[in-house]
Amino acid sequence: MSNIDLNNPPSGHSFKVNVEKNETEAERAVRLTKDLLLFLFASVFIGVIGWRCLTALLDTTGSVLADDKTWAMSFLTEVGGALVGYLVRKQRHALLGRSVTGLKA
Repeated sequence: MSNIDLNNPPSGHSFKVNVEKNETEAERAVRLTKDLLLFLFASVFIGVIGWRCLTALLDTTGSVLADDKTWAMSFLTEVGGALVGYLVRKQRHALLGRSVTGLKA
């Protein structure tokens, strides 16, 4: 096994050192709770808007303007695209053995 002199790195190489504080169980619990609450809030918020858009698109009474239906379709298309992008990225990282969040799986 060879030794590397950190004071004289090989040409074309550099070194980076990170010093990170270990996360305690209490800090981990708080972080995960915050992440869960944010996820739930965002899911409910997008779900309510999505429901309103869906009801606007499926309206047969004629009370919804065509311009509103265009906005509703645009929003639902963007949400669907974001969901597909998230799932594809998650699947790709799972196949490569990496976590989506950057934490060790």
